[in-house]
Amino acid sequence: VKAWNGDGSVYLDPLSGLPVSFYAFDAGYTTGGTVMLADIDADGSDEILVAPGAGHPAEIRAYELEDVGRYEQEMLEWMRASHSEILEEIASSTKFAEETEQKLIGALDEFAKIFQPSKRGGSSEEAA
Repeated sequence: VKAWNGDGSVYLDPLSGLPVSFYAFDAGYTTGGTVMLADIDADGSDEILVAPGAGHPAEIRAYELEDVGRYEQEMLEWMRASHSEILEEIASSTKFAEETEQKLIGALDEFAKIFQPSKRGGSSEEAA
């Protein structure tokens, strides 16, 4: 998911100043989906809502905007501590090998299971 402002400009993380993007589902998921902003928990702050496209089990995930930058930071710290060899392979290669991609997808899936979003962000709920 790539985040954009209402005026069409790229949404920048307030802490890092970098464009915000993250994997809403596992890193190997590539069939598209629907993304919207809504204040689903009535706290006065919009959450990012994502729903998968065709061929994926029906579910909706909500992410607090402030969790996106924290997700990126914690994921990179975790990757450096737990899977530095993958980062070294990516940095030292001129081609992103399929084997490296599969290792990265597995590591990102592993991190997604331990990431603790704030409030309701990142929760999965079965769609009715």
